[in-house]
Amino acid sequence: MRDIYKEIVSLGFNGKLTAFYGWFHKVFRDYSYKRTRNVIEQKLIGNVATIRMKLISPNRLAIHVANPRWGLSKQTGKCNESHILAEEILKSSSVLKELRTAYVSFRQVINGSSIQDLEDWLKSNNNTKLKSLKSFVNGINHDINAVKNAILYNWTNGLIEGEVNRLKSKKREMYGRAGFQLLRRKVVLAVSG
Repeated sequence: MRDIYKEIVSLGFNGKLTAFYGWFHKVFRDYSYKRTRNVIEQKLIGNVATIRMKLISPNRLAIHVANPRWGLSKQTGKCNESHILAEEILKSSSVLKELRTAYVSFRQVINGSSIQDLEDWLKSNNNTKLKSLKSFVNGINHDINAVKNAILYNWTNGLIEGEVNRLKSKKREMYGRAGFQLLRRKVVLAVSG
């Protein structure tokens, strides 16, 4: 449908995309994305793998790259359609395979308790050609002590972040209504009861 919009814009249509969608759905009430998708698949049966790659969203594909078990039933082990499509795409892309391997192995390193595993992971991914993975490795190297501490210790700053969030909520609630003294009283009373 977006292609139709682009074409009529090139012919002189000045309206917005949302206005076009509204008009299109009024005039062509029987139009359905799923039905149209099935028709396209039936017409191009010889090239279904290419079509299917276009039918999975980038966000859904990212979920499948990060979690190999996503889309598998825990009880029966059956795969849903998006899992099958994602696995087809992953088989055909060496970049996505490398990203999945790096992500899964890094998750194991973080959940483990060995600093040596982290150093091995950094060495194995240091010479990667992928910009995003290279940037991630550089970021870890930049703040290596914090990452090592996250692996060694089970401490978290979640309690502090919760208090900061509560304070910011009170601040937003009081914005433009009163001065600092009233804000201070609300914060102190909320903590003391």
